[in-house]
Amino acid sequence: MRRQSGPQQLLYKYHHLYGIEATCLRFFTVYGPWSRPDMAILKFAERMTRSEAIEVYNESRYYEGG
Repeated sequence: MRRQSGPQQLLYKYHHLYGIEATCLRFFTVYGPWSRPDMAILKFAERMTRSEAIEVYNESRYYEGG
């Protein structure tokens, strides 16, 4: 099993115990004074301030296999 956050584990258990269908959103990055400079939000903001195009990888298709 891949690493999951606390809320994801809780939803997983409730689903298996009680049959509750749920979706948990986990944002891909954080931003602010402690964020890494190579993360998407900062790259997007820097490129937008310079009126440059944002790089899109994999033709913006993404799938996380389970």
